[in-house]
Amino acid sequence: MINFYYVTFIVILFFIAIWIILWDRLSNKKSKKLQTKNVRICPKCKSDDVSPDFSIKTFGEQSEFNKYKCNKCGHASIFFPELTKK
Repeated sequence: MINFYYVTFIVILFFIAIWIILWDRLSNKKSKKLQTKNVRICPKCKSDDVSPDFSIKTFGEQSEFNKYKCNKCGHASIFFPELTKK
């Protein structure tokens, strides 16, 4: 015969495990909403349409691997300020 206390213990453990899994998933959704994104801003035209510069000239110099280029005005430089975007 099955022990009543044993079955009750297993059922309680099952519900605790389900509760922990759901709590973890819900708390991760809230934290993802609060995360911010960093965006590089062009110092010349203040546009956020900036991408890494992979031109042959940049790779030929071999000292400026972190050079960026504004896709709007064409400004290319190492210094592009990075701001947080909510």
